[in-house]
Amino acid sequence: MKVLLLGATGYVGRNVAVELINAGYQTTALVRDPSRAAQLPVGIGIATGDLAQPDTLVPSIHAHDVVINAAFPSHDGNWFDAVQIEHTFHTFLVEQMADTGKTLILSNGTAFLGDSGAGRLDEAAPVQEEHPAAVRAFSVKAGLDGHHRGIRTIELRLASFVYGQGGSVFLPQLIDAARSSRRSIYVGDGQYWTSTVHVATAARTFVAAIEHGRSGEVYHIAGDEEPAIRSIAEAVAIGVGCEVVSVTPEEATNTLNPFTAMFLQLNNCLDSSKARRELHWSGTTETSLLWDVAHGSYTTNSSM
Repeated sequence: MKVLLLGATGYVGRNVAVELINAGYQTTALVRDPSRAAQLPVGIGIATGDLAQPDTLVPSIHAHDVVINAAFPSHDGNWFDAVQIEHTFHTFLVEQMADTGKTLILSNGTAFLGDSGAGRLDEAAPVQEEHPAAVRAFSVKAGLDGHHRGIRTIELRLASFVYGQGGSVFLPQLIDAARSSRRSIYVGDGQYWTSTVHVATAARTFVAAIEHGRSGEVYHIAGDEEPAIRSIAEAVAIGVGCEVVSVTPEEATNTLNPFTAMFLQLNNCLDSSKARRELHWSGTTETSLLWDVAHGSYTTNSSM
């Protein structure tokens, strides 16, 4: 089976590439810049293309049995422009793959589901259409709707705090801000709880989706650890060597940015039992987010 991996040089994509090669799949990485291919595992093929120019991908799409989109378009700081590019690309993918029976695996987050409160959000939780991230839900749905066009489509929604190997989206921002201001912040009492998943553990779900995923289904991907935001701030403070302080929502927005500050005041716990049951996947990992931030990869990565 031939797999085309989009976003192979990204944080999650690099790990997906390793898992695909280890599982024995004939894998091609689609990259915009071939010079970045050196970081990919031995044995992976390389193709060039750009999500913003979908026609460049046509030969690669047709030559593979599975397309995995672990990419997000380059956007020069305008997230909404990137989502529009992604939406157009997903619509294009469906047209190219329609009636082929091929597999399309898409990745997403869960911010647009709103606050999980004292419970956990499962795949039936509705998209909060007024949420600023809701446009991403509809962008990925444009691809997931390929289920009705003769494509085996699967959506993997990863926990907001994907961590490990010194990367992720939110953790580096929190760490950089703490190093700059000498303060690691949380909002209010910091008792907002979030799901987490190690990046290598998350990557395994893409292989599991190829082998076990059901067409048209959405799967929530979260590990076993659900720390409070205050606990994350305390781990950052240990790793950086600074104080930990409570701030107002306005201070958090000024220190970070509105989108990241939102995650400091949001419960975002996921129910991943469906993925564990249907994909035969385990969310356990040897390295917890709190340990890794305080003592592990984030303290040894000089780029953070």
